[in-house]
Amino acid sequence: MNKTADDKKIYSRVMALLLLPSLFLFLMQGCMHAEEKIDFQKVEFQNPMYQEFTDIAKKNHLDLSFAETVWAQKGQEPYVWGPNSYKINTLFNEKPKSIDILFIGDCTIAWGMIPKVIGQMTGRRVAMYGYASNVLTVKTAELFRRITDYYLKENGVVVFSFSNWALQKDSYFIGTSQKEYNEIVNWTGKEFEKFAQKDKKSSYEKAFLEYAKPVTDSEVQRKKSAKENRGIEYLRWDMDSITEYNPAFSLKSVHSEVMPQVLTRYQDLQNNADAASKIFPGDKIFMIPLYSADQHYLTSRTIYYSYYQKLGFKIADMGMFMPPKDAYTMENHRHMGNTGGLMMSILIGKWLNQYFSDSSIGAGKEIDFSFLDYYKEKLRLLVDHTPKNSTVYLHPSWADKGVVSYMEKNHRSVISKLPAGHRSFYFLKGTVDPGLLKNYSLQKIYADTLGSFLGRHSDGLIILSLKDDGSYSLSNETKQYFRDLGIRIDDLKFAGSFAAIIDHNKVVAYQIDNRSEVLLDKNRASKYGIEKVLSAGSHVGNKSEIVIHGKNLSPQGRGFNYVIKQRDGSIISGFVDTYEKDQAGDIILKAVPKK
Repeated sequence: MNKTADDKKIYSRVMALLLLPSLFLFLMQGCMHAEEKIDFQKVEFQNPMYQEFTDIAKKNHLDLSFAETVWAQKGQEPYVWGPNSYKINTLFNEKPKSIDILFIGDCTIAWGMIPKVIGQMTGRRVAMYGYASNVLTVKTAELFRRITDYYLKENGVVVFSFSNWALQKDSYFIGTSQKEYNEIVNWTGKEFEKFAQKDKKSSYEKAFLEYAKPVTDSEVQRKKSAKENRGIEYLRWDMDSITEYNPAFSLKSVHSEVMPQVLTRYQDLQNNADAASKIFPGDKIFMIPLYSADQHYLTSRTIYYSYYQKLGFKIADMGMFMPPKDAYTMENHRHMGNTGGLMMSILIGKWLNQYFSDSSIGAGKEIDFSFLDYYKEKLRLLVDHTPKNSTVYLHPSWADKGVVSYMEKNHRSVISKLPAGHRSFYFLKGTVDPGLLKNYSLQKIYADTLGSFLGRHSDGLIILSLKDDGSYSLSNETKQYFRDLGIRIDDLKFAGSFAAIIDHNKVVAYQIDNRSEVLLDKNRASKYGIEKVLSAGSHVGNKSEIVIHGKNLSPQGRGFNYVIKQRDGSIISGFVDTYEKDQAGDIILKAVPKK
């Protein structure tokens, strides 16, 4: 049927009306996409830490202008983690075999570490593949291997930084998206390249934009001043760095030298370490991140020495590398906060610079786990204070430390569980659960005195400082120890002051004064890296100070406070309350079956 001219006009008008909404939507979508490109301008505000950043930058010759403005991530855990996806990472924008240093890890680096800072300090191309829920297991190791194969240079370095829990997960645990994992772990080089071309930088910005908090003008002004505590803010200045911020953060990272004394045996940890060793054929570094307490360092070091050292991993131990006088702000025991992440990044950069100039810095400290001095000291006590051919109980954890043969050579029988029959045995107090000894009478055979304890550390540096009173219950054995050194300990009276430095059984300096505090000669002390040794009895100040690297290491207990630098470089400290009892700690008991 032919349409007339009028019909055609009517038809055109109807079609125009029908198409108008679609055209409007199309135009609006274009506007919305244009809006996406500038939305970050609507959420950015002045970095409340920027003045502190600038001060730190000047001292370290850094350019931190990229962190002048920030935006806040919204939500509570786990949403606050932001894009927590194996596929959303700016690493995928990099060219193949272009990365010098690749960090792989969890929140210990994902929250706080600034790759740009490490890049500036080392002059090398740095990238990070880290997430708050990342783990190092047999399964994830295969993903990490694919990524390092594609992006890391042949002569590059891969650095692993994981919390202790993330190293001890089940070998087949993944931690993030199973779907994304299954996809990426099967990619070929061409598929890596295809994905990088498909998902340009704007795609990542769009993903991060979903987590950005919109802010009003008044809130921008508040954020600029940053005077009030409004809870934790999660601040970003790019897609690679997030910092937890709160003016009230007061927790600090600590320098730590506590070392493991035993190895562990845990199959999943062994499997995970074996898989990690195959990720990259070049240099692999096990990084112990900064922590706020000794026990976290001890766990990390035990894991390294138990599993990773023998597989060829170097060690970057931040707790030892951080100067003892330093302390960086933390949000909790493994998350850096405020400027702490910047300081950690600078510390890592300094370590890497030393590593590249002298790779021996990454070598793990050799520890003879077959027979540590710790065990030798305890076993010598048992041998010295128990009769030949007697039975000695040792805790089960000691049984594989070479101690059995040592004891047998010294004519002692060893048991690691309580005897079934009526049999007497000797043991160190604290190694047996008292609840298991109800059918035994206990006799004290030996108790360590201050003198015998210090005598066993005669090959180290001993620093002593008395507080309150330490003369009242001082034993003859301890007095004789001091007399043999040439120290006139009999001059010490009730509530008197006493301080001493003893190096390899030779007195460097000592002072006794019963009427005032004593302060050892600074020139003599400084030769040993000691800044101050002060003692004040209860009537003249009642204090004890042993200051090294700006920290008072004295436990400040009543009696003799000691700090000992042992032969292996480790430091131990404690005090013996010689006003109450001259007993330094180790006690040998004899268990006799009740009739």
